[in-house]
Amino acid sequence: MVNEYNHSGRAAQKENEYNSSGRVVQEEVVHTPEDRAERRVERQEKVVPTLEQKRQRNIRRIHRVLYFIVHVLTIFIAIRFFLVLLGADPQTPFAAFMYSLTTPFLAPFLGLFGNTPPPTYDQNIFEAPDLVAIAIYYLFAWIAARIVVLAYPRPNSHTTSQAQ
Repeated sequence: MVNEYNHSGRAAQKENEYNSSGRVVQEEVVHTPEDRAERRVERQEKVVPTLEQKRQRNIRRIHRVLYFIVHVLTIFIAIRFFLVLLGADPQTPFAAFMYSLTTPFLAPFLGLFGNTPPPTYDQNIFEAPDLVAIAIYYLFAWIAARIVVLAYPRPNSHTTSQAQ
């Protein structure tokens, strides 16, 4: 318990306790001075996450951003896959936009199974490199997520006791 005096002369007592979820509960009791006509006691509780909980929250946030980017990219690649499979006209604005948007991301995979013909109108082409690209991008995202977990330091007991 720590007694502190603020600028109004009120004594504040602060206590740190743990609740059942392992979070730190900071409790502050503020008393008015004895010489005032009315005596007032305020009690405020604030639940503060532990360092491990903060670490987990930050890792989840990074994972969400990482997987969001990969989901958007693979959705565009999947749309391209179906446009080529169904023989969409590459001269239409939407198809041209999708092809130009996804081509840079598919460039490393396009020659994987031999020469893949360019998308043409009314010709159904099964572009297997698109599916391989989707799988590889999800694999890269999974590896990056594991690296984030390993790289983000775990709080040790010495750091935890100092922070509280």
